[in-house]
Amino acid sequence: MSMDRYEVCVVGAGMAGQLTALALAERGIAVALIGPSKLPSEKDPRTTALAYGTVRALRRLDVWSDLDRDAAPIERIEVNLGRQASRFREKGSATKLAFSDGLLNDQDRWEGTPLAYVVENEFLRSALHRRCARHTEICLVESPVAGLEVRSGDAVLRLEGGHTVATDLVIACDGHASRLRRASGIRTQTGDFDQDALTFTVGHTLPHMHTARQVFLPGGPLAALPLSGNRCSVIWSVRREAADSMLASGSDAIAGMAGNTLRESLGELTLHGPVVRFPLSFLYAERIYADRLALVGDTAHLIHPLAGQGFNLTVRDAATLADVLYEGRATGLAVGSTSLLVDYDRRRRADTVATAFGTRTLARALSTSERLSRTATSFGFSLVQRSDALRKLLAKEAGGDLGSLPSLMAP
Repeated sequence: MSMDRYEVCVVGAGMAGQLTALALAERGIAVALIGPSKLPSEKDPRTTALAYGTVRALRRLDVWSDLDRDAAPIERIEVNLGRQASRFREKGSATKLAFSDGLLNDQDRWEGTPLAYVVENEFLRSALHRRCARHTEICLVESPVAGLEVRSGDAVLRLEGGHTVATDLVIACDGHASRLRRASGIRTQTGDFDQDALTFTVGHTLPHMHTARQVFLPGGPLAALPLSGNRCSVIWSVRREAADSMLASGSDAIAGMAGNTLRESLGELTLHGPVVRFPLSFLYAERIYADRLALVGDTAHLIHPLAGQGFNLTVRDAATLADVLYEGRATGLAVGSTSLLVDYDRRRRADTVATAFGTRTLARALSTSERLSRTATSFGFSLVQRSDALRKLLAKEAGGDLGSLPSLMAP
């Protein structure tokens, strides 16, 4: 029986898979994007923070023109411990940290990009889908994958319905519960934050001033990210048992609770749409490749949302893998070559370790009422707030603009 063949198959047609397919196609690599791409019919209140390094990539992939109108810039970030953490603080600076895009020099910017943008997931998903659908190097195969067989010279994907597809390399973008990763035997470190994220959109009576606000409460962080119009996206990480009781009290009551924390900055809040609950957990793959298999995005690492870096980490994965495969092809290597996959793992290791374990440590340290932990954090806030150099470093980190960047994201 004949089968289709593609140089690369990306499994999972969500935002990670679509972005990965575009990054490879931009390098001239023919890609089959495999998986159902039907957009959800219900309103999705989730949002994505796009670091300015990510925005560079989306512009170069010709996606940004579909997002610009709906994306809200973040020009300032404020982080607050939520209450006085130490009697040794000086004029409150130990409980609040702020930095803005004014910390960045002109040479650190790219076409006037602010620190980041926030966009609703439904718009980002739709823009990526439209770009994939019209790209000549991408073939959409809207069928779930039933199995994978790795052979000596290639890999074969078995699709539901019995069709098979051969390829030199499979890229797994099928999420944190990835069947492909589990079948490959790649070991993972996992954990549970014992928190759920309550996500919803609010209108407010005071302007958000393009400021992203994050308040670290004893039960978990509450973030308010600016959206287009006089709206914010709220992501509130709370302990699981607290989420049960909060949801039982009703959506309007939850918005009112958030208003108690945000009223000084945003005024009175009005709920727009549903409150949606998502469990928060941790996953880190000890390597991000196997024989003819590479991992990208949540398949390789699932992190706490407090830093807003999940999708940005995915973009750095995809852009780095595109560079590695392009450079390898130029030397005559096949894209499924083990040496290229080892190189991909090496290039991504430091960034993923720092981001995954750094956010996990921060989430645990700040989601507590323990006096010693919060006092130590308060002291760290005070040091950073007094140093423009440290705040500039954090601004560049928030913008995904530190270290050796893949070509798609470089200034």
